[in-house]
Amino acid sequence: MSELFNIETALRAGALSGTVIFVLILLARKMKICSINYLILIGSVFTGKKDSGTEMIGFMTHLVACTIFAIVYAVVFSLLQSSGWFPGTILASVHLVISSTILFLAALARPSLRKELWPFSEHHHPVCNVVIFVVLHFVFGITNGILYHII
Repeated sequence: MSELFNIETALRAGALSGTVIFVLILLARKMKICSINYLILIGSVFTGKKDSGTEMIGFMTHLVACTIFAIVYAVVFSLLQSSGWFPGTILASVHLVISSTILFLAALARPSLRKELWPFSEHHHPVCNVVIFVVLHFVFGITNGILYHII
């Protein structure tokens, strides 16, 4: 079976996958599994603040990133002529490295982010925050791979 690149399918899969991880982020924070608000963290890269406007900028930035990554995933799926959970998992590994690197570089650029990201401060759940970050990227990759295959 040949998988052809389809921008509409890529955008749908990306939007749905992004929505899934957005809901999981909210659930993790509500259940107090995760102490970092990733949307404010992303937004504060641009604003240097932590308020509702920053959270909205973080949400919009994350939405754009989900769209870009979904298109990249679709291109790779087309090149591999395969999509599904396994190719999605492999791509999620690369996605995780890229996202972690961007977050690390942002933390180097802003001292306030370094403090927020330092996992051993008393107001964080260091292991849970890292696990949630990793799991969410794999959920995005797997969901995106499956959705690109079935949509």
